[in-house]
Amino acid sequence: MNMQAEAASLIPDAAIVVFDLEYTTWDGAMARGWQGDGEYCEIVQLGAVKLDGENGFAETASFDVLVTPKINPVVSRYFSELTGITQADLDRDAVPFPDAIRAFNTFVGNDTALIYSCGGDEKHVYWNCGLHVLSCPIDMRLFRDIMPILQTALSQGQKPVTSSQLPKILGFPAQDQAHNALADARCIAEAVRVLKNRPVNAAS
Repeated sequence: MNMQAEAASLIPDAAIVVFDLEYTTWDGAMARGWQGDGEYCEIVQLGAVKLDGENGFAETASFDVLVTPKINPVVSRYFSELTGITQADLDRDAVPFPDAIRAFNTFVGNDTALIYSCGGDEKHVYWNCGLHVLSCPIDMRLFRDIMPILQTALSQGQKPVTSSQLPKILGFPAQDQAHNALADARCIAEAVRVLKNRPVNAAS
């Protein structure tokens, strides 16, 4: 079994959920590790897709919600330019985090074998639950970080793999909007389909 097939075999041929987050950020916050004054990783968007592993990992449902930050309810210009999510969008459509995470739990449902993100985004889910003094309604045992699978399958070693890199590496069309949680979740989902269903040349 080659490295791609071995890594892909870790993803079960069952119903899975792939999710992604956008959270509050500022110019330079990533380099600072969000250690600047008043900087916190508050979830602003949660996007997800459910895939049918018994049917080529076809998308069977999608989830997309905007969330009102608690500590920094007014997002930075940098965040809006990065994600395309404006303050007007949040003022009009966002819901409190407890409502969002409960809705996501309903979306996950009882038929999901595992929940994947690229980079372990569940840590931000847990932190935001703590911020709101809320027990996470989702079974923590379901969460998996897909990045090690991608690193192995694509022979990337310990080099981080982001969702925005996947279309170029794997040769599929990019989503219209990078740094959009639902678009990034769909990008990771397409990578799952590629890895499970055809050989790839990861030389790039």
